[in-house]
Amino acid sequence: MAKSARERKQEQLEREKERLKSMPDLTYPFLALPFFEYAHEHANWSAIEILADMANVSLPDFDNDDDPHSATGQIEPLDPELYERHRGSIGKAEILFMSLLDAATELSRVINDYKREQLDLAISNLKARTPETPEAQTEAFDEMVKLTKLREQLDRNFRRTFPQVEVKEM
Repeated sequence: MAKSARERKQEQLEREKERLKSMPDLTYPFLALPFFEYAHEHANWSAIEILADMANVSLPDFDNDDDPHSATGQIEPLDPELYERHRGSIGKAEILFMSLLDAATELSRVINDYKREQLDLAISNLKARTPETPEAQTEAFDEMVKLTKLREQLDRNFRRTFPQVEVKEM
């Protein structure tokens, strides 16, 4: 069966994404100062350390220009190109940034799913109850409105913008 225009476009975008993924960052040849030296002098570096501490997350060592590596050593065999494309302390920072974004995205999905399921359960329990008095009916109706609005809020997304950190092509 022939593919729809949407499917063809989606495949084209996937191919483009894969092509860009394998390309080197064009800024690397111009990065004379090692990132770890710059990072410790930057005013916001301590904020990064504080935020990581708040989340009970350990940052990789940024005291030298060593290449990035996973904490367990189990990721490199799965995606060796990732570690070949990202070198030195700047590569370590880029992988940290991308991994934190992906982790935050997945964590938000898990939290959202949990809250939605719990609200759906509360809605089901409320529907199963039979209020006996007019006051109880009004309370149940108000509670249903509240739960429904909360559930609708969880159907929404929010956005955050970030500065560009890689340049793959011009």
